[in-house]
Amino acid sequence: MNIGVIGATGLTGKKLVEILEPEDIDIENLYLFASSRSAGEKIYFRGEEFAIEELTEESLLSKAIDVVFIASGNDIAKKYAPLLSEKGCYVLDKSSAFRLEDNVPLIVPEINFDILKREDRIIANPNCTTIPIAIAISALLKEFDVKKIFAATYQSVSGAGKEALIDYDSEINDIASGRNPISSYFDFPIVGNLIPQIDDFYYEGDFSNFTREEVKLVLELKKILKNKDIFIDTINIRVPVRICHSSAVFVETEQKCEIEKIVDCFKSSSDITILDDPVNKLYPMPYYLENTDGTYIGRIKQAPGSDRNFSFWVVADNLRRGASYNAMVILKKLIKRGWIEKRI
Repeated sequence: MNIGVIGATGLTGKKLVEILEPEDIDIENLYLFASSRSAGEKIYFRGEEFAIEELTEESLLSKAIDVVFIASGNDIAKKYAPLLSEKGCYVLDKSSAFRLEDNVPLIVPEINFDILKREDRIIANPNCTTIPIAIAISALLKEFDVKKIFAATYQSVSGAGKEALIDYDSEINDIASGRNPISSYFDFPIVGNLIPQIDDFYYEGDFSNFTREEVKLVLELKKILKNKDIFIDTINIRVPVRICHSSAVFVETEQKCEIEKIVDCFKSSSDITILDDPVNKLYPMPYYLENTDGTYIGRIKQAPGSDRNFSFWVVADNLRRGASYNAMVILKKLIKRGWIEKRI
């Protein structure tokens, strides 16, 4: 099989290559693409050295690639994904370019892989915050009719990309040197701060005063859960954490819900690990969950005076579970179905 990675030097692209390396997947050729700034850089994979190629139509389309991971921005995805799909290549896209398109499946493989058709060549991956929340809610839907969801998300610096992490480290150095931190990436310092804005704001319509990130979460969840009528609200906050997104999720159900049944729903999902023993201070925390592939849930509790409202805390590594791992599971399921045929 021939595999390509677009954006191979970014945080998600590097993590994709890292996750791909130990997998039992027969890779004949691995092609790594990035901007001209990164061309010529070397990446080691399975004991071999691979040079980064500059991404151009010629460098990409001249190769017989079976599967391409896109770990770049929307403009790159919009330009190259259709060209690759026309050649019969499967495109696993991590950008938001196609997520809400009616004819493009938005896939969390543990939830809705079965909606994929063989001819679906562009496969969108959800936002890194959407995925763990979708996995949690999907588990609840096995027993409950979910009426309302509110999610306050606490999103790590790495969610903004490689340059944001560099800026974060620079601010830490500023503070260690006795200087006031100055951000070259965010509008405000991030170290020792919370920024209640991720991406630009909308100023009209149903999503007035929502950020684009918040709109993504609402609409992507509705699409994945196949429920346009479910009430979803959210606020997204950038926090001074390197890796792992966390969310406080509040749920209202149509039926009465008991904590025991809620926990049983979460336990029924092989992707969910419950860390919920407050007496012994056991609950999910980003510090301990970096470089993991699961969805970790804790602080499960009933709302006071209500038998239909409860909340929980969910944490997942945004670069792995929220991005690379999701795409990798899709690839493995495509292989298992025998849909990827080597092209010459």
